[in-house]
Amino acid sequence: MVGSLSHCLAEEREGGEEEEEECKEWEKEKKKCEKGEGVGKEQERAMAQEEEWEEREEEQGEEQEKQREEQQEEREEQQDGEQEKEREEEREEEREEEREGDRGYGGIFVTLFGRG
Repeated sequence: MVGSLSHCLAEEREGGEEEEEECKEWEKEKKKCEKGEGVGKEQERAMAQEEEWEEREEEQGEEQEKQREEQQEEREEQQDGEQEKEREEEREEEREEEREGDRGYGGIFVTLFGRG
């Protein structure tokens, strides 16, 4: 801050009334800050910015959680689909085995008793 004041005072010497007013305003703000009066606005800004960051983080966290839930649901649906497909394949294999078994007995009867 001191560097800024020096710079401001140097501009005042070079510049004119406009810079002089800015320097006086800056000095008033500095005095308020030293007394603790001007700090409130800065604290308000900092708190507002921090609150915005927290809200963004919360929104991002919620979005990530939503994405994780959606991915979990997709995985579960995929697993359910795979399990159903496996069960259907097992049933088809059992049916095929039963058909082969029926043919096998039929072949035995034909061999034993002849065709007709």
